[in-house]
Amino acid sequence: MNKAKFWALLITTCVVSVAILSCLPHNPYLRYQELDVGVFKKDTWIYERTVFDPTPIDIAFFGTSHTLNAIDSTLVEEQINIDRSSKKRVVNFALPQLGRDMHQTLIKLLLEHKQPEVLFIEIRETEARDQHPATYYLANSKDMLESPLLVNTRYFGNLARLPLRQSNLFLKTQFPDMFGVSVEFDQQSYAGSHQNYALAFPDGRSRDKIQSEKFLIEKRQNWTKNNGHKLLRDNKLKNFINYNANLTILRNLISLAKKQGIEIYFIYLPNFGSQAKPVDEDIYALMAPILYVEDPSIFGNAYNWYDLGHLNAQGAMKFTNSISQIINDKVL
Repeated sequence: MNKAKFWALLITTCVVSVAILSCLPHNPYLRYQELDVGVFKKDTWIYERTVFDPTPIDIAFFGTSHTLNAIDSTLVEEQINIDRSSKKRVVNFALPQLGRDMHQTLIKLLLEHKQPEVLFIEIRETEARDQHPATYYLANSKDMLESPLLVNTRYFGNLARLPLRQSNLFLKTQFPDMFGVSVEFDQQSYAGSHQNYALAFPDGRSRDKIQSEKFLIEKRQNWTKNNGHKLLRDNKLKNFINYNANLTILRNLISLAKKQGIEIYFIYLPNFGSQAKPVDEDIYALMAPILYVEDPSIFGNAYNWYDLGHLNAQGAMKFTNSISQIINDKVL
């Protein structure tokens, strides 16, 4: 065999092997148990609430730690159901960090197993450039392969991890006892139909910390100094390079939901000191209505902030009350 045929055979064998490994079947519940780090552990509950809990999900919030720390789904559910004979069930499915591929993964999971009526998706002062760093833990192979290539800095990294991930999950599915994992849902350890972080952490730790206004202003000034260029939209090519991947996923995701008769709304949840509306308001408005909580006593008061990007328990209570009122007035 000459060298050309040898290398052609070797490359073909490698490509086929990688493709086979990337398609190995497994129990998807195990994917949602792999991301066992900090607040990301909530992803296991999200899977359990969606797949195993028979309680309907009528309204779901998706976003980052901003949404996680601003909205208490139990209170929203209570407040929107006060005068309602047909009760609406609410969940907060937010996970830390912005990346529309993560929202796509979680919303597709929800649509596969439940029939929600309304989805709320967080937007911030500026759209993210990067994809979510943890999507390769949770997304299925097909969605990772079909993710926008332009310009997705995580595309090839995610695909490179895929064969090992699939092999690992395949073996754990076949031999769960050997790896100390469970593919069965344990009702006794299930956290219940709500898991919230806004008013207190699940372990009982308080979120009552209040930042000084001086601290928050200095942090905002430092952010603007280092990241102010992200607020500029003066170069179409640069905008495409920076934001195309996330915006494309967002458009496709909203189109998918609307085809199933689901209402979509954006909720603006910025940092302390951010401008009143997002830089890309016109782009978002073409996809879905934007809801603004315009009470200046929430975003403009340091008393309501845990840090630069997150409301504390007091702020979260006010925001939850406000968004519940908006849902009653404008959505339901």
